[in-house]
Amino acid sequence: MHWTLIEWIGTIFALSGSAIMANKKINHIWAWIAWLVSSILFMTLFQKTNQWGMFFMNLFGFLITSLGLLQWSKKSPTNPLIMNGFYYISLIGIFLCFILITIFLIEPNIKTIEWFGSIMAISAQALLASKHKKFYYCWIFWLIGNASLAILTYYTRQWGVFTLQMSFTIINTYGFWFWIIKKNGHRYLDKDLTHIP
Repeated sequence: MHWTLIEWIGTIFALSGSAIMANKKINHIWAWIAWLVSSILFMTLFQKTNQWGMFFMNLFGFLITSLGLLQWSKKSPTNPLIMNGFYYISLIGIFLCFILITIFLIEPNIKTIEWFGSIMAISAQALLASKHKKFYYCWIFWLIGNASLAILTYYTRQWGVFTLQMSFTIINTYGFWFWIIKKNGHRYLDKDLTHIP
């Protein structure tokens, strides 16, 4: 099996999903489908390379994405159990990231960066999947998590994953601008969540 090819195909699917989710022109269901495919490809890659933080991120991401697909589906109403569950998972993840920052400051280690970026990205994805009224903060958490993973993969010379994380960082910057700054964040989204595609 050609692992570099899997890395790049997973990258293309993941970026496609993020680009779809960052704007409102394409049905967001396609973003969740692209992320499911990407997660499967990256789980096989990171299992092979023994990068368990990145593997965990994609395994947990696959589970979150599956439920996020259900939550964002127009055919089903927002499930309050999924919404609250994922919202609290994201808060727990952010708390864990503060602990990881403390650990890194005491004893710098590349694995700590891997786990920090992975848990931050999972927290962002859980917040988005929740469809909670504060879901748009996911763009800030993704920005931090993906920038951390970009630094990590640059260091480890995994160019496909580095390209993915740098591109995510750029897309997340756009998502932050579009969902929080351009649309006036709270005023726009809290009133108009029913019109999200």
